[in-house]
Amino acid sequence: MALPAPALELERLLDAIRAVEQWDGRDGAAGELGPYQIRAATWRQHMGGLPFALAREERWGRECARRHMTWLRRHLAAAGIEPNPFNLTLSYNAGLETVLRGRAPERAYRHARRVENLCAP
Repeated sequence: MALPAPALELERLLDAIRAVEQWDGRDGAAGELGPYQIRAATWRQHMGGLPFALAREERWGRECARRHMTWLRRHLAAAGIEPNPFNLTLSYNAGLETVLRGRAPERAYRHARRVENLCAP
């Protein structure tokens, strides 16, 4: 059974984020874990009481990233911002509030451009 277009787009976006992150098994400088560089607060928000260490595992990290992207999509749309791959990745990387305030750092814009380029058909 084929995935509907929005779900397929989300999976492609998650694949691109994983590729750009180039996770080598080490934790991120700010304590991010796993191939999707999940932060502890994001994990708690979407994964309840599951141990944060599970973010290092592909299955669990991807599920958290999927839930977070779905949450970001809703909040960006509610703020009148197109929830396209660029804006979703920018918010995923820099934080939703930072993006809503127009304060995302240049490194987050570069990251979002790299992911967007990988998502392009």
